[in-house]
Amino acid sequence: DDIAERTFHQRKELDDKLSSVQAATEAMQQRVDQRTLKLEEQSCQVNAFIFKAERSLNAKVSFEELDRLKSHFLENMQDVRELLSSQMTAVRIKTDANDHDLVKIKEDLETKAA
Repeated sequence: DDIAERTFHQRKELDDKLSSVQAATEAMQQRVDQRTLKLEEQSCQVNAFIFKAERSLNAKVSFEELDRLKSHFLENMQDVRELLSSQMTAVRIKTDANDHDLVKIKEDLETKAA
């Protein structure tokens, strides 16, 4: 009887310990599941932040590229203006020289005709 009673108590202790271990395991699993969900939420937030940051950087690069192209275009426009201005000056000089030559030719013709 003593052995049966000790076996019964040992079995009861082992069952209690097993129940305790199972409860602890379930509690740990719940904490792991909660932590996993929290990490997944944080991961989604980080991914959203990275996506927005990439979009912002792409937009910034686009604006920087646009500003650079605009500046380059304005410099080219200024160069073209200066070139056209110098060409117009050269044309005016030639026109003035031709007008002067025309007046001189007219005077020569009038002198020879008279």
